[in-house]
Amino acid sequence: FKSHADSVDIVLLDLTMPNMSGEEVFRALREIKPDVPVILTSGYGQYDIERHIEEIAELGELSDSDFIRKPYQIHTLIRKINSRLRGTNTKIKHNKGSM
Repeated sequence: FKSHADSVDIVLLDLTMPNMSGEEVFRALREIKPDVPVILTSGYGQYDIERHIEEIAELGELSDSDFIRKPYQIHTLIRKINSRLRGTNTKIKHNKGSM
């Protein structure tokens, strides 16, 4: 990402990865390119997802299109990407259980 940040328009970020947490990657992305839209994703249970979302929400506001649960349909992903790139999403503050 660092070497190609100028050409990246959006990031699809899994919350659970083997070497770095989603929160660590999210923080690094924001340090490199603060305005890059990020869509978070996970296939884990609601409790794990909420824990990750809460930690990331502490870094700033999330939007209503910042998360997509796996497995997802390609048309759902495309809709979320288009929404984020057009900036038509509505900013929300995270409340436990809202995603």
